Amino acid sequence: MASSSQSALLPLDSMTLRPVEPRDFAAIATLSTAAMMEDDLIDYICPYRHKHPESLRQYFLRSVKQRYYSVDEHALAVEVPDADDTSQKGSSRMKLVGHAAWRRDGDGEKAQVWRKKGSWADTARTLQIPMSLNAVFERQALRLTNHYISIFHLDRSVSRSRLAEADALKDHFSDVLERWHLTFLVVHPDFQRRGVGGCLVEWGTENAKKEGIPATILGSQVGQSMYRKKGFKDYKLSWLKEGVHAMAMIYIPEGTTITEIDTRALELQML
Repeated sequence: MASSSQSALLPLDSMTLRPVEPRDFAAIATLSTAAMMEDDLIDYICPYRHKHPESLRQYFLRSVKQRYYSVDEHALAVEVPDADDTSQKGSSRMKLVGHAAWRRDGDGEKAQVWRKKGSWADTARTLQIPMSLNAVFERQALRLTNHYISIFHLDRSVSRSRLAEADALKDHFSDVLERWHLTFLVVHPDFQRRGVGGCLVEWGTENAKKEGIPATILGSQVGQSMYRKKGFKDYKLSWLKEGVHAMAMIYIPEGTTITEIDTRALELQML
């Protein structure tokens, strides 16, 4: 059980929100495994994860790389001073405690601009590698790796039939042409309910506000209450089995003039 100090909200100035870098991949994979080992959706999709935890970690490692090298996604990390580290006199190293990825959907001018701001693009510029070449190579390598793993069933933590069910969950807002969509969010177990997840969510909702477009998520049972506190509204449940579901949720910035959002979103705005 977490102590009262562990459950207290972190001061905003103690959290650093930044783009993910390749050096974060291993830490995010380990963090994701620890945080989601008992998640309701992971419990259903990966029933063999306790017997094969490294397979689950490798899945999360491939996933964070895919998010990082995606043209449309923006991978974020939250870090705080590591209170357990005293290797540096008078200071401590930073500890990565949260990770999320937001995807900018749409073909409008602003969407095109965001596609040039991905984390991988910054790395490519630093290394003086042509951005398209760098991203294409990494995405192709990941695609081949995932194909190989799928064919030979090398991820021993997962149920392939259940994974197919989860992948088939409908995107209820696919006709919302311009939007921000939260594709992934995870927080270290010791830092949950302390403001880290909210910080990652607000990155997307603030950008949605600036652009006057909605933000959407498919929220797990664990995270739905936080999303509601951040202004998201329920739309529709997607069931995997009795007791296991995800909720399609939408955030519409106050005062937004709805032009490309369908009538269902208009109804939600009026709730």
